[in-house]
Amino acid sequence: MTVPQRRSTLTLLALFAVVGVSLAIYRARGVRAVTMLINVKGLPDNGLTLVPPSDPSFDGRVNALRRGKPSEMVDALKPFSVILSNKDPRSVVGHWVKFQMVRTDGSGTTYWAGGLNPRSLMDGGAPGVEPVSKSMGFAVPSTSDRLISPVLSLTNDLGIGSGAISGFSRDTMSQMHDAMSKKDIIAALTAANAELATYVSMTVSIEGAFFDDGTFVGPNADVFETQKAYIEARRDLSLEVQFALSHGKSYAEALQNVEEWANSSSLSTLANATPTDFYNYSKKTYAQDILRIRDSRSPDAAVGLALEPLRKQWPVLKRR
Repeated sequence: MTVPQRRSTLTLLALFAVVGVSLAIYRARGVRAVTMLINVKGLPDNGLTLVPPSDPSFDGRVNALRRGKPSEMVDALKPFSVILSNKDPRSVVGHWVKFQMVRTDGSGTTYWAGGLNPRSLMDGGAPGVEPVSKSMGFAVPSTSDRLISPVLSLTNDLGIGSGAISGFSRDTMSQMHDAMSKKDIIAALTAANAELATYVSMTVSIEGAFFDDGTFVGPNADVFETQKAYIEARRDLSLEVQFALSHGKSYAEALQNVEEWANSSSLSTLANATPTDFYNYSKKTYAQDILRIRDSRSPDAAVGLALEPLRKQWPVLKRR
């Protein structure tokens, strides 16, 4: 889901380190060295830190994440990556990391990486797979690391997976998508690094993170509000179905309100969406999921899908 671009006016005591590193930039035709200044802003008071490539432990920790196996993608993108380390006893189930990139002429752009495992903040996950929502996807389990760059994310449990990529030019995104559709990693890396190599400095910051108990930490209030709206919309729709059934409505009648939401007007983009926009978008897409089950299976199965998330009490979402 797209991360709001508005800045929070709240301040945060955050780790701020400045390091100069010599980077090896992967190219299809060879390697060239550039110098990049990297600033990292973690949330050390909340047990979350960012480790830059210049840190003596960086290479060893990356090697541990990939279990010693070679990876052209990881090697190529390490210079533009940081390690998100979680020292809190709780698991992180959602994180948003911002990369602010600057060129020599002072121009730049912003990349976002990360996202949320929403079921972990609803009912804990589907029956039998609750632990997965706290260890895979966008999770960072307690006392573990995650390698994050604008292009990939790597955990010991998950392996390699994409982050939420934004900020690349349209041409670069088109080239990357085309290359990945053909499983051509070399071409995808070439396209990504050709653009990344135009920057001389970057500031990487943790804008927000959810722990598995529903606690949100980080300076970006917009991230919290939009994700909260997303989750509450899905809970509210389930509760509306439950309410209809408790008042004597049939399964078909209980799904009428769901159908209204599924057919409601949709946003063309979420780039500058408000929390209300996210609420409506989430409710609409969840309603569409429920109706697909109704149409492909039965109203009974659709109602079962709608009520299943209410089997357990959801965590209270709170911003710390």
